[in-house]
Order: sequence, then structure tokens, then C-alpha cells
Amino acid sequence: LEKISIEDFLKILRKKENFNYLLDYCEEVNTKEVKQCPNCNSKNQKPIFFSSSQPTTGFLTSKIPIYYECLSCHLSYLRRQCSPKDIGKFYDAYERPPHRTTPLGNEKLIVTKILQDKVKSGSEIVDLGCGFGEFACLLKNTNPSWIVKAVDFNLEHIKSILYKNNVIPVSKNFIEKFDLRSNAVTLIHVIEHIPFSELKKIISNISRSLKSGGILVITTPNSNSELAKLFDYHLMFPP
Repeated sequence: LEKISIEDFLKILRKKENFNYLLDYCEEVNTKEVKQCPNCNSKNQKPIFFSSSQPTTGFLTSKIPIYYECLSCHLSYLRRQCSPKDIGKFYDAYERPPHRTTPLGNEKLIVTKILQDKVKSGSEIVDLGCGFGEFACLLKNTNPSWIVKAVDFNLEHIKSILYKNNVIPVSKNFIEKFDLRSNAVTLIHVIEHIPFSELKKIISNISRSLKSGGILVITTPNSNSELAKLFDYHLMFPP
């Protein structure tokens, strides 16, 4: 980097092979270019570019579109999508250190209140795609009688913390298979990370796993918020 100019460095980032490498988060994953809308199959689409440059995006160039918006059904989707069997590589232990302060505090309190109102004591709750596990711990602390399970691809790095908080860690690829019987399932900022092709399957699996009268609570980013627009939030993370 010391031997080239900024202009030349930016040109390197625009090369297709380097751009794709960064878009794949520098992981060895199977990705493919999406040629049409995964929802309605329309090829009537417009490109979406970055409007700002943020280090969290891995210095992806603003000269190449990362997402497309379908002009028929208005779904926005990543133009290169990861194979469902490799999606766990985006969220491995390297991406998730054992200690981190996570955002969305007020939102998680709202979800907790919903569960307090609708889920009886002694019920089983599954926090699907739990990440660092802090929300699962919050649930257990709110109502110690709840049986709380934290589920994600690999929880080895935080397993001891979860056990310490009386939360049951479950490491599994929940996109491929989810069969944990429960009274409630939470997806806190998870649904936007699931490959579109798998959405129907995972919702069906959750529906079958919920006990009679069970509830599913989903939260997802608001791409129209001023903060999202400022940080190109919807363009930061796969898929």
C-alpha cells in the first residue's frame, strides 16, 4: 500500500475478482450471481450503490452495485448470494468474540415485554440466531422459570457464559433443520441474514415446532430510518 497511490488502490478494489472476494467477506464460500428477483422471478431490476464509504463494509467500492431492487415487487436483494450450506461461515467464532456490547437495547426490552404478556411461566423459549446470547440471558433473567434455549451455528465460544446464566446453548444449522419444540421463538435481527430461498422453509419449520398457542416474534432493521440511510445499513451485511 505504501508503494501505490490512493487512485490505484481504488482501481484494485474495483476489479471483479477483488470486489467479489470482499463481498464474500474474504471467506471460502460458495456464492452465485443472482440474475432475477428471488421472489417474483422478474428481471426488471435497478442497481443499488453505496452512498457513503464505511469501514464496516470492508471498503467495498461505490462504483459497483451490491444490491438490486426489483421494480416489480420491490424486494431488495444482494446480487451475489451465499449458498445456504455455507451461510454459517459468515457468523463463525471469528466474527463473534466472547465479549461485546450489542445494540438494539430498547427493541429487545419491547420484545421481552411482549413475551411477558403472552408467555406463561415455565414455558420454553428459543432465541434463534442468538449471536452473542445476550438477549437469551435477558429473557432468563426476566423470568427465571422460563426454559430459554439459545440457538446459532456455533456457540462454543460463549457456551460457558450461557450456562452461567442458566441458558441452554444449542449449536446447529437452524436453516437446514429446526425441530426444537417451544412455546415461543424469537428472531431478533436474524431474518434479513437468511437466504431468501430458505425463508419459507425456516418459517414452516418454526410453525411446526411451536406448541399449541405458541408465538413467533420477528424484528428486522428499518431501512427507511435516518440512521440506516446514513450508514447504508442495508448494504453492510449478507445476504
